[in-house]
Amino acid sequence: MNAHLVLDNKATQQDIQLKKLSQYLHQHPQWCQKRLELAQLLYTRGRWQQAIEEYRRVLEWQPQLLEARLQLANILHQLGRESEAIEIYLSALPLSPNIATLRQVTGWIEACRRRHQIAVKKLESASSLEPKNATHWHALGQVHLEKESPLGALGAFDKVLAINPNDAVALRSSYYPLLAVGKFREGLQRLKQALNLAPNDFLSLKLMADHRCYQRLVYGEKGRQTKQLIQTALELAPDNADAYHSLALYYLVRGEWARGVAVMQRFARLHPDNSRSWYHYAQCLFQTGNAKAAAEAILKAYTIYHNHADIYLALCKIFPDAGRLSHLEPLLEDMLQHFPECWNVWVTAGQILVEHFQDIERGCNISAKGPQLQPQLADAWFHHGRVLALAGRHQEALVALEQGWQRLPSQGGYLSSVPAAMWLGENYQALGDNTSSRHWWKEAAQQAPELREFNPATAHYWQGKALEALGDVVGAKLAYQSALNQQLLHPTNGKVKLALVRVKFF
Repeated sequence: MNAHLVLDNKATQQDIQLKKLSQYLHQHPQWCQKRLELAQLLYTRGRWQQAIEEYRRVLEWQPQLLEARLQLANILHQLGRESEAIEIYLSALPLSPNIATLRQVTGWIEACRRRHQIAVKKLESASSLEPKNATHWHALGQVHLEKESPLGALGAFDKVLAINPNDAVALRSSYYPLLAVGKFREGLQRLKQALNLAPNDFLSLKLMADHRCYQRLVYGEKGRQTKQLIQTALELAPDNADAYHSLALYYLVRGEWARGVAVMQRFARLHPDNSRSWYHYAQCLFQTGNAKAAAEAILKAYTIYHNHADIYLALCKIFPDAGRLSHLEPLLEDMLQHFPECWNVWVTAGQILVEHFQDIERGCNISAKGPQLQPQLADAWFHHGRVLALAGRHQEALVALEQGWQRLPSQGGYLSSVPAAMWLGENYQALGDNTSSRHWWKEAAQQAPELREFNPATAHYWQGKALEALGDVVGAKLAYQSALNQQLLHPTNGKVKLALVRVKFF
């Protein structure tokens, strides 16, 4: 497992401090405060099992230390050892100094039990009792992220930033939720601010490096700047799979596919018990068109640790392409049972059932749970509408897609709005309304250039689709070719190659 920490000191300084503390405690084993410092330092250095042992020793000597108990529970929670974390959180309840802290602790207990909606209510209560305590808002934002509620997460992190506009963690944590609601420019702005405040924050470095890779800033001076961000992240966390994934992504979008895959292959073999390494290796294999090898890699990730929705979603993406549908059906039930409050899980399961198992009724019903869980999120409606369209229910699909369109931000939203406009056009075409279909394809063609700021390869792909639908063969060819030149990855690159063959005969 990997986790992300904001570090105040460089790793070499921490190693020196770690050595001194270990020597001191060898001579004075009962000095509890120093042992607490050692436990915290082991945690920041990523040596979590040793940190757990030290925290347990501290609590043997001073069982009343609430912060030590909560930190131990937090580590266990992040490691996926929920039952142990719950036990520690429960033991912390009698030590909680006030009702707000009590509510926060019970909120974390519910999060460990994967009852995120109850956890949210507990943490909202803690925040209302102590609205100036950023800790409660941070916890609330984190639980919203776990339950795939970007709007809720943004609301919580905005509260933190109202208390302290320079809270680097809240700024960085806002990045993915802002992307999810289409505001990629604001997400980049907050990420830049977080990096200015905490230049050694590993996750901010990784997010910025990945963002620049998606922008294709991987050549010349801008490419050197991107590579430097990755190098800094690797120096801060030399055993972190996510850092190596950024390096692999850098090579992939430069067109050096074999080199990118080799980065993650080497890391996975050196860290065979790290589920994240196999997850990233599987993604690299799939993105370069090797679905069968990707299926084997994601199975290894699943075997090591399958209590994360990303692992299941990757299985759903890779297995159909690898011809392993028979292995996928039982995993869908498992996924729904493990992550009942994640909208994307329901929509993905519904799409698999409709598209690959022709279980139309059940697939549509399962997919409908997505927008029920996140009724204000445009993407939840868009993806459910896509499932309905695949099922041939075009009138219902239009209703869902238009519901999503109404929930887009007044400015921005291009990450979601371009494909949604294409899908609206396709559904109107299926219903014989050519005037409306052309209206939406024009909308997609007009908005697609806005995507270039975030991902030019994707922008050119969608522009090509829109222009092809409008009958602009020359424009479509140019856009498709530009997408390929920008190193569009699998499976979209295969679609573009087929499209180029198709428009050639117009």
